[in-house]
Amino acid sequence: KKHAILLKKIINADRSKNTTLFYSTNGQQIGKHYEELWSKFKRVEIFFSIDGIQEQFEYLRWPGDWDKTVKNIDWFLDLPNRYPDVDWYFQGTQCVSLINIGDYQKTANWLRNKLSSVHFNIVDHPNHYRMTNLPDHLKKKISSTMEDLEIKNYLNLEPANLKELEKMIVWTKRQDIFRDQNYSLAFPNTFALLEPYWDIVSNLHKQ
Repeated sequence: KKHAILLKKIINADRSKNTTLFYSTNGQQIGKHYEELWSKFKRVEIFFSIDGIQEQFEYLRWPGDWDKTVKNIDWFLDLPNRYPDVDWYFQGTQCVSLINIGDYQKTANWLRNKLSSVHFNIVDHPNHYRMTNLPDHLKKKISSTMEDLEIKNYLNLEPANLKELEKMIVWTKRQDIFRDQNYSLAFPNTFALLEPYWDIVSNLHKQ
């Protein structure tokens, strides 16, 4: 309600045709209450924060629903047909971390196909989610297959910290127990890289 009031104030002040609106959403809701207000503005930019698709989305955005998310994104993408006088812009954003480094390309390609472009948010905090903690010999293994120079460069930015890798495994195992999820099924390529280290961590209370 407060946001609608703000939009109306901008419109009533005759400033909307010189104003660009920016939104970031995970796609769990649509903007039905705002679409007529948006139609009064010069430009509306909507960024969809999608870190994984299908089972990966539902793992990371638990308890989010992927099918609902796609339906909502399609609702937004139809806005230019309903309000052609507005300059609409849509883009995907994707967080890339140690959790999804071996599987991120699947989502990046989906975002490019659906939204034309993707911006990467590289996770560097907390430290145990940094992709640089992937063991160095595994970095070499996957670097040659990566399509995105930005991700490849960051992956090889510094040596792996195996203590932080262990912490990531502990937290992931804890989360799987709490949420009744299975990381290995959601991110099979990343898990295949980490599997030799996975069972070394058995004490989930040490971190």
